[in-house]
Amino acid sequence: MQKDYSWENPKTLRSIKVDSRWKLTTQPIKNGMPGYVFTEAAGYAVVILAMEEFPGYSLSQYAQAFQKGTAATMSFSDGGRIFEREGRQFWEGTGGMVSTDNNRLNVQISQVGAPFWRVVTVQSIPYDYSNAMVDKLKTALWSTLK
Repeated sequence: MQKDYSWENPKTLRSIKVDSRWKLTTQPIKNGMPGYVFTEAAGYAVVILAMEEFPGYSLSQYAQAFQKGTAATMSFSDGGRIFEREGRQFWEGTGGMVSTDNNRLNVQISQVGAPFWRVVTVQSIPYDYSNAMVDKLKTALWSTLK
């Protein structure tokens, strides 16, 4: 059995412990910045941390631009919502992936300093299988941005 491992956010130099069931790969996103892709070993969930800079945009403007820019691959069930957690504003949207039925998409975006950071999760049925480990990883990834 593999051991849990440490991952350091290269932008903030903050580290987290990652469950060994998550395999990490790095993939470029649209603007050439790296996306950190954590794939659950059985393939039931993917969690992606990515950053983009959009100078002059508010959180809601960026969230709208993100939804428009991902419309070919992501389907949001509504316009999302803005909420506050630990003194930071977030936008959160839910839905699914356009190419696959029976999956669940969750996107959380927050502006940390100048850049916008996002955590995207995609889960396959059975959702209960991966809910706890997705939530734990998502919380840990956000903690690298404090």
